[in-house]
Amino acid sequence: MTLSLTPQTSTPGIKLFESLRAEDETGWNSLFVPPAEFSRLTGNGSVIVFGESGSGKTMLFKILQLLARGDHELPARLLVFWRPAPLPTDVKENVAAVQRLASQVLDACGMALLGYIAQQPDCFERADAWVQNLLAWFIRQSVRGSLATRLGPLKKVSNSGSTTLLHIQTMTVEDVLYEPSPEEMISELITGLNQINIDGIWVLSDGLEGWAETAPEQLGRNLASFLSALSLFEHSGMAFKFFIPSHLEPEIIRASGILRRRVDAYKLNWDAARLQKMAEKRLAVVLGKETFRLQELCHSAELVDWLDRVGGTSPREWLDQVQPLIKYYIENPTGSPISAGTWKKLRAEHPPYFWMDEAGRKVKVGGREIPINDVPPKAYDMLRYLYQHGGQVVTKDELYYLVYLEMGSIPRSAADAGYESPNIFAGLIDTSIYRLRQAIEPDPAEPVLLQTVRGHGVKLVSRL
Repeated sequence: MTLSLTPQTSTPGIKLFESLRAEDETGWNSLFVPPAEFSRLTGNGSVIVFGESGSGKTMLFKILQLLARGDHELPARLLVFWRPAPLPTDVKENVAAVQRLASQVLDACGMALLGYIAQQPDCFERADAWVQNLLAWFIRQSVRGSLATRLGPLKKVSNSGSTTLLHIQTMTVEDVLYEPSPEEMISELITGLNQINIDGIWVLSDGLEGWAETAPEQLGRNLASFLSALSLFEHSGMAFKFFIPSHLEPEIIRASGILRRRVDAYKLNWDAARLQKMAEKRLAVVLGKETFRLQELCHSAELVDWLDRVGGTSPREWLDQVQPLIKYYIENPTGSPISAGTWKKLRAEHPPYFWMDEAGRKVKVGGREIPINDVPPKAYDMLRYLYQHGGQVVTKDELYYLVYLEMGSIPRSAADAGYESPNIFAGLIDTSIYRLRQAIEPDPAEPVLLQTVRGHGVKLVSRL
């Protein structure tokens, strides 16, 4: 199937550069740029997509939903949306965890089937009696809790759909299998789906960031157990498409399901050319043009290099750095690109996001993790202090006495113990700040993060 990228019918304006969340945007399919090896994600095999926040996982998730549709807007595959629910903390054994998660998957498949029937009741009503019985049997076996309660929201879809759902709820169903395994249940479901022109199942799983933040070890352990036992669902007509936060990769990549190639592991990365194309597509949509190049937005030959240094491989961070430029361009229409001087003022007013793992000695500027192994320990301690006082002006006295010397207070005069003339330590502090700028600034010659406030000190401009 060819992916239809429907053009925008209206210009959304600067809002398209403000949210930078695919789930909040309309017309997002017209902005899509395929990542490298996109075909690995769209095939019939199972795949885990690892990506950082802002890397485009949600956009890919939504694109896969489009790809699952047939030529007549009816699903070519049964789309199952499964967000693994946290398991009770007492469920620690692999077998118990797998059984719970397998039950969740089957329940999600049953509800997805009911959702499809609610929207397309004729496909069920026209099916042979044995097909109706098989599909109804699967629903009865898989859907947990009260079927009447679970059907409630679906009955509001349409009158005909409501009638068909009531028929399924009340019909007498003959057993197809005795105490079927998950694999057998999926096999029977696919047999029934094929009879109503649905060619298999895609299980899409996204939105795990919340669980990943609150209980990452538990989530990683549970998913690794599930992937190791993926043979429970091993069928050529069923594929899982997981979208997982990158920091869970070490835990999950060891799962035997991946090692045995039941699941393809895919790390979502973007090169500069694709990211530039992504930004330019968005600019064109905002301005209501067919095409629009970054060079038309800003004169500076350094812009793309800056975006690459700050944005790294993150679409969100690239677009975040373009945002002040397009806003200025719209608000100050001259018909000419923004000058290099104006751009440098804008980037100073809109510095990249700065994040610091104080204990792990990790620093991230925009979309790029910055190696700081060459930063002296005392200079690192100063950066940590500035981070803890983000946005506040910190004096050289503070950095010297409280951080470098680790004193409990700052001596104010020669009468105080430990007092030293500022002329003695000013150079030491200046050298430390210089080294920090060399390490973290996208352009150390024109710093936007560690800004000097003349006559007062220095501050770390940190957008958290």
